[in-house]
Amino acid sequence: MQKNGSTAELAAETAQRWKEGLAEWGEEDKRIQCFCQAAERVVYIPGSNAGIPISILGWQMFPPKPVHQDQELLQDRVASTVISRLSLADPLQSSPHPHIFLGNLYSHAWQQGRDLDLGLLIQAIQPP
Repeated sequence: MQKNGSTAELAAETAQRWKEGLAEWGEEDKRIQCFCQAAERVVYIPGSNAGIPISILGWQMFPPKPVHQDQELLQDRVASTVISRLSLADPLQSSPHPHIFLGNLYSHAWQQGRDLDLGLLIQAIQPP
């Protein structure tokens, strides 16, 4: 969104504000250059290949082999996935049945080596 002036003018004003702000924090050009050379800079973009694609729902996919092969890690992954899925519900105040039910769905799917994305989760819930 442009304010007054051209895109180039707005970019120059923004760059100057950043430069002044960094100077106020004591960030010198040499330190910033060192950071830029040492840090890998990437852009994560959900649903696009314009940058590095990222899925915020990837945590509900079949876990990697080391997790799947360790029963304790797998159960921890199931529990954290279910808690994340039901984060709007308070597990201490609500019935434990949704947590148990979803935990069983994830455990069953993952023990069979299958993903359980949102669409498959809905399908699994419909005919319990």
